[in-house]
Amino acid sequence: MKVLLQIERLKTLSDSVLLVGIALLVYNLASLATTKLYNFDSETFLNTLVAYLNSFIVVFIYWSIISNVLRYLKQDKILRDHYR
Repeated sequence: MKVLLQIERLKTLSDSVLLVGIALLVYNLASLATTKLYNFDSETFLNTLVAYLNSFIVVFIYWSIISNVLRYLKQDKILRDHYR
């Protein structure tokens, strides 16, 4: 049980989830770049852009909160001392 609860492993898992989320968002951004100029719809583009920006903000907030919580746990040694 000690191995699963190490703070460094939780941080790595959190960073991996963040990486996958950003990779999926960036992969879908390619569809905006491949739009033909004569098919360009500014309203759709702006709506999609706002949705992507909101998604990036939510992912960043998630990562920031998890990083701060893990940093707090590491500093206070809450998990490390409890499971020894």
